Amino acid sequence: MNSITKKYFFGAFAFSLSLSSIVASIDDRLVGNWQGQRDQEGMCSFMAWKMSRTADGRFEIVFYGDAEKKKMLREEKGRWEVSDGKLSVTH
Repeated sequence: MNSITKKYFFGAFAFSLSLSSIVASIDDRLVGNWQGQRDQEGMCSFMAWKMSRTADGRFEIVFYGDAEKKKMLREEKGRWEVSDGKLSVTH
């Protein structure tokens, strides 16, 4: 193998390792769309939400002040991953 081929080979190998570590940090069980709400009779103020997590590590969650999800309170977008069995997000 000449030096140019070696550099290309090792560069491609290093890139594939870094890419596999990114892909491995996404738990497919958490990819999808969810919605929920706090108990209206609970101790905290009422809030409903819709969340979407994608396989490329992005997420979006929208919070609402009503059960019909018409009064939007706020929206958050960012990245998510699983590390050491724990979910972490960055905005």
